[in-house]
Amino acid sequence: MSITIVIPYTPYKVPVGNRTVNLTANARNRRRWPDTEARDRMRSDGFYLGRKAMEFQDDSFEPEEPLYMDVVCRVKQLRKRDDDNLISGLKWARDGIASALGIDDHAILSRHPRFERSDIEETQITISRTEDSPP
Repeated sequence: MSITIVIPYTPYKVPVGNRTVNLTANARNRRRWPDTEARDRMRSDGFYLGRKAMEFQDDSFEPEEPLYMDVVCRVKQLRKRDDDNLISGLKWARDGIASALGIDDHAILSRHPRFERSDIEETQITISRTEDSPP
């Protein structure tokens, strides 16, 4: 069983009001800590979209078993980007998704983060039980 959640932005450009905030670890923000409003938005979007994805499932995720998170970040410009920044920037979305699934986020193991060029910037997160990668 797996669920796919599409967040309509990337951790590099989280929309907050009339501006965007970069939530990755290497962001050159003026503040030492990322914007609280952006973190809250990403967490609540992860929770809401996780709940919506679970509506169409007959089964639930068991908290004892490891789950695997595959991430595809679609950006307009493909330049050199660190996959570890991508995973760290999705921390708050991951917390929201885990909350929606009713599990602790320590049970979600990240793997296979990748970037794709696209006209629409979004982040696709697939949570699955199996060790096989989704297509």
